[in-house]
Amino acid sequence: MGTSGNADVPDISHEDPLHSKPESEGRWDEPYLSKWGMWAVCTRRPLTAEQVHAGLASIVTAETLPRLRERMADQDKTWEKYEAEGRSNGNTR
Repeated sequence: MGTSGNADVPDISHEDPLHSKPESEGRWDEPYLSKWGMWAVCTRRPLTAEQVHAGLASIVTAETLPRLRERMADQDKTWEKYEAEGRSNGNTR
């Protein structure tokens, strides 16, 4: 039984290591259905002001999952263009 007096609550020490999993690949996190019924997905990392100015979005929404995937693909094309211009390294040319 845990120190809380509840057998359903495990004892966890502040010295126990946290469980972790490797970060997924790619720019996008996992799509989810919002409480308003819209599909949404966020980028894994925040965008810079320069990236937003280049037309990149950190959140993409759509009414259906296939449409969300299309919008993600459009953003990926914009990202590829942004990288091709050499700006992803912090270069502003």
